[in-house]
Amino acid sequence: MVLLMMFSLKPWSRGLALALPLAVLLTACDKSDKPVTPPAAPHTTYTQASWEALPAVSDADLQAGFAAWRSACVRLKADAVWGPTCAAAASVAVAPDATQIRTFLQGQLQVYSLRADGGSADGLITGYYEPVYPGSLTRTATANVPVYG
Repeated sequence: MVLLMMFSLKPWSRGLALALPLAVLLTACDKSDKPVTPPAAPHTTYTQASWEALPAVSDADLQAGFAAWRSACVRLKADAVWGPTCAAAASVAVAPDATQIRTFLQGQLQVYSLRADGGSADGLITGYYEPVYPGSLTRTATANVPVYG
């Protein structure tokens, strides 16, 4: 078919008709992977710190945070690292006050100060939060709004 098209082209465009597909084919054959050197990760220094070095947290925030911690433990209790801490969280009172929560946190977790190469305490730490909403395929008193998707 290409050969038939070439004979129907004007003489000056026959060279272009051959060169263009050839250029496309040769470009597609280029296998030269240029190595990309990733930038060096910044060095971070972790230094053990005290609980007193942390900013103050309100009792309401502490109680809401601990409730979220416990709900995360449903998945983390099987984890080798977090399992013992989640088991200890289950032993704290069902509706703990701020003092009980602080005692638990200080007994189970260690505070660290993070510093960048130059000693700077400024930086960015990322994380994520995955909201979990209960739902139902049938309408109930607590699930009265349909979920689409």
